[in-house]
Amino acid sequence: MVSCPATFLSVGLFCSCLGPLSEVDLKKQSSVLCKFPVKASFYTFMYSSLLSNQRAAMRLQLLLLLALSPGSTGLDIPLEVEQLPTITSYSSGPIIVLPFDMTVKIQCEARGNPPPEYRWTKDGEGFVPPRASTTKTQHTDGSFVLHKKQFIQFQGVYRCYAFNKLGTAMTEDIQLIVPTAPSFPKVGVPPIVVDEGDPITLHCNPPKGAVPRQLFWMSLDLQLIQQDERVSMGTDGNLYFAHALKNDTRQDYCCNAKFPKLRTMVQKIGMAISVRSLPEAPPMRMPSMLLPPGVQTEKVVLKGELLQLECIPGGYPIPKIKWMKMGEKLSSRTQFDNFGKLLLLSDTEENDGGKYMCKAQNAAGEAVHYFDVIVEGSLF
Repeated sequence: MVSCPATFLSVGLFCSCLGPLSEVDLKKQSSVLCKFPVKASFYTFMYSSLLSNQRAAMRLQLLLLLALSPGSTGLDIPLEVEQLPTITSYSSGPIIVLPFDMTVKIQCEARGNPPPEYRWTKDGEGFVPPRASTTKTQHTDGSFVLHKKQFIQFQGVYRCYAFNKLGTAMTEDIQLIVPTAPSFPKVGVPPIVVDEGDPITLHCNPPKGAVPRQLFWMSLDLQLIQQDERVSMGTDGNLYFAHALKNDTRQDYCCNAKFPKLRTMVQKIGMAISVRSLPEAPPMRMPSMLLPPGVQTEKVVLKGELLQLECIPGGYPIPKIKWMKMGEKLSSRTQFDNFGKLLLLSDTEENDGGKYMCKAQNAAGEAVHYFDVIVEGSLF
């Protein structure tokens, strides 16, 4: 048992407890008022008393100032103790409705004493959910279920409010997304005609949407386009050729987008490349950056997230890529992908910020691109 140091004020008694796990005993004249386990970094308990004829009229309110420690399941609070509403669970992140979903549940649960009631907003306006538990006799859950025929009608941004006479708790925004069937524009692209040694970029322009996708390039007969140091796909989905060769000539370069959650794959109309032969070997070409454009890029990443820096050069012979961080060594967590063109740094920390440089170099010269990396603190 831990007895908290107490200070009597004109309005009552305040007791603060520190520690990941403790018990709090609030006592008044040897009588135990409240006794329960605490799992928290810091809680404040306010005990208000008014003395009349040597008898204390007592009322205890629990104010939660910081979040529960990891793994905590809450507090075992006596029924007679009034408690502000606290959201215990809700549907987080965007809810993406899939074509084969028959129902979707939007969840909101809270605790409190008196037991909380619930209300919802949709797109900032009051909303009455179908069959939601919002009455005093059904106060344990504010969740509701939508059925397939309601999906389009009810897509939007929701927020749940749990309230009692002491106050109100609310969730973050809950976005319900009903994606349309993805598709590429049914518009052909004129053939690209280049000389041997010229760089080429084939643009994918994949369908946009909230559903995760996978991009890859194939021929019309579903053969993958071979990728290597000379030919590779960027994170934007485009296919980049450092320089063209005669055997790059073909009529069916097709960008494909696969949506595993939708169980769908769509294909762009095939694009053609025609490479003109030169009477002799192509002249050397100094490197240039096909991706990213320009000479400098600012990159902002949240602490703990994955940092990706990408440089795809053109040139003849094939330029070699070298990465460095100005003034210091690259982190030991640094990895490379896509034939050295993509730098990956996991679990970013504040000291990962700074200026990075990629250098593309061949016998004809070099090209550089700088990245100003800013690591911002996580919101949670």
